[in-house]
Amino acid sequence: MAKKKSTPAESTGKTVKIAELKAKLSAYLRRAQKGERITVLDRDEPIATLGPVDAPQLTGIARLIAEGVVTPAREPLKGNPFRGVKVDISAQELLDVEREDRF
Repeated sequence: MAKKKSTPAESTGKTVKIAELKAKLSAYLRRAQKGERITVLDRDEPIATLGPVDAPQLTGIARLIAEGVVTPAREPLKGNPFRGVKVDISAQELLDVEREDRF
């Protein structure tokens, strides 16, 4: 009889069969919450991994604030600071001028 190769998770012993997981779900969830990763087996085949939720990735302005690149405003902006400002160039023309040296 050929011996089945074990997966890395099986070699560390952090595996559980579906029946045991169902019977002791709360205990396994507490272990996962504490950082343990557990491989769920169906008939000795790994089918899922139970583990802690990854920390959410910061994006946009929240990431820039966390990295210290920008500083959040101390108070909200009041009114429209651009009201009454007149320009004689379109946004597209301004972009064209800005990007001139790239082409």
